[in-house]
Amino acid sequence: MERRRYPRAEVTLEVDIETGAHRGPALILDISREGVFLASPLLRSPAVPESVRLHFEIWTGQQLLTRQVEARLVREGSGGVAYAFDSGDPLLQAAVSELLHYRALQQQRAVDAA
Repeated sequence: MERRRYPRAEVTLEVDIETGAHRGPALILDISREGVFLASPLLRSPAVPESVRLHFEIWTGQQLLTRQVEARLVREGSGGVAYAFDSGDPLLQAAVSELLHYRALQQQRAVDAA
């Protein structure tokens, strides 16, 4: 049975991930308002971090926005790691909604241009 409250968007989105003392690249494979599934060399067993900070950039078509979001470990899977966002944080939810909105606009612009 599916437990997700929000649909996931399959994406390929480069972000920086901060795991305490380390920071490096990561690749978001899917994202929703609840969380993210991502892959990164920094997220390999046996020491997958319990919490991370994601640093990402959003191109609005006119300006570049930068956002940071905190996430906590949900599960490790083949090909990546799932992290959940704090659903009670309105600023975090706004940042994720913003990312999804502008990502959809970018995809629509690409379709219109083709």
